[in-house]
Amino acid sequence: MAVFAVALLGVTCRDNPVAPRGGGRAAFAVRPYIAQHIDLSGFGLTIDSLRLVVVHGPADTLRDTTTFFSPDSTQLHLNLSVILSQPSESLKVLLILSAGGVPLFSGTQTAIVSVGTSSPAPISIPMFFTGPGAGVTALHLSPVDSVLHFSDSLRFRVTADSAGIPVTNFYTAWRTSDTLAARINAFGILHAPLARKSVFVVVRTYSGAADSTPVTFIPTPTLLAVQGGNGQTGTVGAVLPGRLQIKVTAGDGLGVRGIPVQFSILSGGGSLSATQAITDTLGIASVTATLGTLAGGATFQASSAGLTAVTFAETVKPGLPTQLLANAGAGQSVAAGLLLPIAPSVVAKDTFNNVVPVAVVTFALGAGAGHLTGATDTTNASGIATVGSWTLDTLAHLDSLTATLGTLTRVFTATGLAGVISTAKSLVTLVADSVLSGTAGTVTLHARDQYGNALTTGGSVVAFTVSGGSSTGSLSAVTDHADGTYTATFTGTLVGTVDTVHATIGGISVTSPLPLLRVVPGAVSLAQSVLAAAGAIDSSGLQDSVILTAKDQNGNVIASPQTVVFSKTGGTSTGNLSGTVTLGSGKYATVFTGVLAGTATTISATIGGQNVTSTSPTIQVVPGVASVATSVVSVSQGS
Repeated sequence: MAVFAVALLGVTCRDNPVAPRGGGRAAFAVRPYIAQHIDLSGFGLTIDSLRLVVVHGPADTLRDTTTFFSPDSTQLHLNLSVILSQPSESLKVLLILSAGGVPLFSGTQTAIVSVGTSSPAPISIPMFFTGPGAGVTALHLSPVDSVLHFSDSLRFRVTADSAGIPVTNFYTAWRTSDTLAARINAFGILHAPLARKSVFVVVRTYSGAADSTPVTFIPTPTLLAVQGGNGQTGTVGAVLPGRLQIKVTAGDGLGVRGIPVQFSILSGGGSLSATQAITDTLGIASVTATLGTLAGGATFQASSAGLTAVTFAETVKPGLPTQLLANAGAGQSVAAGLLLPIAPSVVAKDTFNNVVPVAVVTFALGAGAGHLTGATDTTNASGIATVGSWTLDTLAHLDSLTATLGTLTRVFTATGLAGVISTAKSLVTLVADSVLSGTAGTVTLHARDQYGNALTTGGSVVAFTVSGGSSTGSLSAVTDHADGTYTATFTGTLVGTVDTVHATIGGISVTSPLPLLRVVPGAVSLAQSVLAAAGAIDSSGLQDSVILTAKDQNGNVIASPQTVVFSKTGGTSTGNLSGTVTLGSGKYATVFTGVLAGTATTISATIGGQNVTSTSPTIQVVPGVASVATSVVSVSQGS
């Protein structure tokens, strides 16, 4: 900074009546200098005026003068008059340098000015920047880290703050780190050269605050190509192991930096870590892809303005199986001991219901559940595994089969039904092995299949017969109860030896063990029991036997003990009855001894206190052989 020599001429008190005596001519010189060197031309500034203020005391301004000068000046001489009241005084000198009327630098110094000094030593006054932006502590450039196509221009903008408080009025100086490669003008406009290059744009203020940002000059891109991440295989819902990566190149085959590339999902769902990525210095941009929940395929696209889009085709495999579901063959019903018509199968699925192929499934039967073939199978492309075959056991009940995949299980049930009725296994039963004459007993056929399982439906033609012994009776018609049982009643008639109860099913004899049936006497019949006397006439003094035979309603002799009492009634014949004698085989006897001859008397009997109602015999007592002991001789008068 050039030195400005400023001379001040003092006058005596004659020029100032207020201060007689003591005054005189005085002069002093000042030498202003800028404390921090800076090239003002970089800010587009040129200092063109100087303001000088001389103050005596706290508020007594002796002089306030502004002088304009040529920017090429190295010295400035001012001849100014002031009024000194004393031979030596302390004056405060303020200098302000301005450019275009805007104060930029200022400095203050106190000087002792004495009368009579003609060539005083210059007073050095440091000048500090106090113009717009003097308090700026930080600058902020935008845009940052830019790319610029060959021959294009970009205007940068800058904001400033002072300890975080925005500053709106400040001066800036612009430059690039390589002025041979590219220049930036005072308005912050940068023009790109026709060559690949990177430079820094630097902006600063006179306060010393600065900021910078890189700029890369690029040619126009011509090709967008897949760099990596195509043809991957991943699991549903998972992140693909490799990033979706593209490269943007120019006509020279080199990568182009700073090109925005849009990534999108074409099919298969999922998500991307970003929908746009900017190419790096190698021209590469990439994103991370998370696959959707649908197994199969997924496609993604990368595109950039003016370039042909590219696609990524990925394979999406299902996750680990978390579900084992019944696919076919559940809840079947077949005859016991037969093969199920549909082999049970399961389908393995993951959490998102995708079928899981190539998973090993094992099949196992519950206790006594029949027979399996192909107990291990691997799921096919549809996630299905099928047991070879399942033959039920011979019992008519609920069978079970369990499919297992890791910790997953699925249980199948199948109902074994009774099969075709079998004459070898069907059973004939009786309520009792004997039937009282005159009463009915039930004969039942229990339909069974070849394994002895009870049928629960009817529909067969069943007939019963009784033969082989001397017992007789009659059979009713057969009743089909539609539950696998058929019944008829056998009513006993004549007591005899044991008969066999036979049955036929559809005309074919039942060959299982058959029951035996015997007719036994029924209840005593007072009407069928027979009372007979040995003779109808009994001589006085002789005995006559009376016999009662106990029979049921069909005339069968009842051999079981009975209480029989004989009696006589009517007629004039008299006699005595002995006690009842049990003869066996249903016969009971008494002896009648005649006493007095007379008309016939009736012999009756009771069984268990009930009168026998069949025909009762009569006995007449007649005189017996003459007895010399009892004969009487008598004389009648007159003979």
